[in-house]
Amino acid sequence: MQMGEIMAQMESLYKKEQTPGAADLLQESKKILKDNYMFEETILPTLPCSNDGLFAMNQHYSASVESLNIMLKQMEIVVNDNDIK
Repeated sequence: MQMGEIMAQMESLYKKEQTPGAADLLQESKKILKDNYMFEETILPTLPCSNDGLFAMNQHYSASVESLNIMLKQMEIVVNDNDIK
């Protein structure tokens, strides 16, 4: 899943159930997106056009996507717990 798709799901969940925990998770996820953007704007252009550069880019993107997936799963838990109460 792409970062934009994950954020769209999170925003949809937040709009459905505007719980405080979901709001915090959404804010933290936006920080991850901002950090990813800063990486693309400042560090990515300085990386060498080599396997090492591609590896660094892939590692960063994979870590960002994984972090967003964790946030999405946590948001699903928060929203579902709120539905139960």
